[in-house]
Amino acid sequence: MWKNENELLTLIKEELYTPVVGDILDTLGYYHQFLPAQIQGIEAKMKIVGFAMPVLMIDVFGPPEKPFGLLTEALDDLKENEIYIATGGTQRCAYWGNVDMCIKDAWCSWCSS
Repeated sequence: MWKNENELLTLIKEELYTPVVGDILDTLGYYHQFLPAQIQGIEAKMKIVGFAMPVLMIDVFGPPEKPFGLLTEALDDLKENEIYIATGGTQRCAYWGNVDMCIKDAWCSWCSS
């Protein structure tokens, strides 16, 4: 048994693998819980284990009222064991790291709705 969140995530990382987690979630009634294949480690041996912190991104053409919307707040709000998962928009700019690096004058902003 585990004593805290860190021990639980270590146990999951060391003892379980994706199909087993999928079977468990299916049994519990949580279907279609896998992340897209594009989300993976840089190397095959890498694993991502933690709690999703999902964000929805949108394209903004021109300077927004609030630069980067709520993106910087979302990044600053990440807690230990949370994994930043961004989706939406055309993904023509970095949603993490160099968030100010955009292409073709398209600004990226967090959807506040």
